[in-house]
Amino acid sequence: MREYLSADPNIVDMHTNSPFFYAFGTKLLTFQHQESTDVGKSLLETFVGRFRRIMDGSQNASHRDITRLTENLSSIELSLFASGQKSLEGFLNWENREITKITMSNMVVSHRKRKRAVMEEEEEDN
Repeated sequence: MREYLSADPNIVDMHTNSPFFYAFGTKLLTFQHQESTDVGKSLLETFVGRFRRIMDGSQNASHRDITRLTENLSSIELSLFASGQKSLEGFLNWENREITKITMSNMVVSHRKRKRAVMEEEEEDN
């Protein structure tokens, strides 16, 4: 698997071959083995190699393209893809001013009420 990933990590079908590739790899790193550094290096290179394609896909995908883009992703890559889409949706809502209006915090509102009450008490005393 490491040989395939070192050639081109974007071609490998992680969903079919190893859907928990990163989780399993990090568990292997806890063991003291002579290949632990090679496994860690392979995990990092694979993630870096696939990251750009995942994020580009999540930011530029239309609803009909999603299945084609996500069919080869591992479980962690799928959650990363979903996070990218959620952040894009949030950005587009902000850009189109579709988010809720900014309001005062309850703490600020109650602070002003207390301050007003103190000022009214002072006026009554005078």
